[in-house]
Amino acid sequence: MNQDLLQAYANALYRVDGILDFRIGKHSKQLEHLHAARGAAHSHFITAFNPASRRLPAEENAARHDELGKKLDALGVAKVAAAGLNHAPCATTLDATHQ
Repeated sequence: MNQDLLQAYANALYRVDGILDFRIGKHSKQLEHLHAARGAAHSHFITAFNPASRRLPAEENAARHDELGKKLDALGVAKVAAAGLNHAPCATTLDATHQ
């Protein structure tokens, strides 16, 4: 992964549940409270959009997102709606919280 792409991810704002914002490498009290409220030790911000940072058509991203959601449901993983916000179009993602 090139340095510009890494910097873009580091600069992005990540929003969970429509209200909680955090950045990579920065402690978030709000995220800590969400973990406590859900009885979670940690969470993972994952997406099926644009694998390996390769842009895909919106329809393909949506289908991949739906498939990821189904797989997480089958595993019994709790999910919270989330998004990565930056200068590029926003992709709705899942925050998979393991209990």
